[in-house]
Amino acid sequence: RVLGVSEHRARSVGSVGVRMTAVARGDAHVYVQAPGNTKMWDTCAPTALVLAAGGRVTDLRGDPLDFRAPSVTHPRGVVASHGRLHELVLERMAPLADRWL
Repeated sequence: RVLGVSEHRARSVGSVGVRMTAVARGDAHVYVQAPGNTKMWDTCAPTALVLAAGGRVTDLRGDPLDFRAPSVTHPRGVVASHGRLHELVLERMAPLADRWL
């Protein structure tokens, strides 16, 4: 809702890998995951695909994902996009990120 995406346009399909790969393929504009729910091993290869396709993958604060962190989850969430909307997504997600983080 924060991003202005209606329920009928939002997709919830498959795993994190499937969702991020949809961004890499251009089938989806953005994937956002709240903090603490996504495991690092679920995002490692899909992150490489999104980046190779010219997209961006960051946490909710806009920093690159840290795969060397001591936790097995991404404590600051995940945002993957084709790149052009990434800053707008981070801006709109900021109030939620402030509450979550």
